[in-house]
Amino acid sequence: SRLDHLADGKGSNDGERLKKLSNFQISCVKHALSFPSVKYVTYSTCSIHREENEAVIASVLKDCPDFDVKYALSNWSRRGLDDDGLSSEQSDALVRVDPKEDMTNGFFVALLARKGMSVVSHKKKKMRERRKRRRKQNSSEKIAKKPKQS
Repeated sequence: SRLDHLADGKGSNDGERLKKLSNFQISCVKHALSFPSVKYVTYSTCSIHREENEAVIASVLKDCPDFDVKYALSNWSRRGLDDDGLSSEQSDALVRVDPKEDMTNGFFVALLARKGMSVVSHKKKKMRERRKRRRKQNSSEKIAKKPKQS
C-alpha cells in the first residue's frame, strides 16, 4: 500500500502506521510552505482518516502562522470534520469525500493560502497579467504586419 515504507511491518498497528504517515505528511506540507514565494498549496489525500486530513492541517497551521485555509470546491457539500486544532470556519473550508455517500474510495482536499492572499484577488491578478501579455503580443503582431512604406 502507499507509503508502507514508513511503517516497518514488525508489530505495527494501524494507529502507529497512521501516526507515521501523518508525521511524514506534516513535514511535506511544512516544507512546501517554507518557500518564500509560495502563495498557495493544495493538500489532498486519498484517505478518509482524520489523522491524515484535518489533524495534519491543524498541525501545519499551528506551526505556520502565515497561512490559513481557504474555502475549496464550493459546490461540494461535505466539508471537513471538527478538529480540536481547527475553528469551525476552517473545518468548513475543507473538503471530504465519503466512500459510502459518494461511491468513491474517499479523499480530502485543503487549500492553504498565505495570509493576505485572496483566491479572488489572485485570480484577478492572473487575468490582468494575461490580458496585458495578450495586448502586448497583439500590438507586436500589428507592428510586424504593418506594410513598409517606400
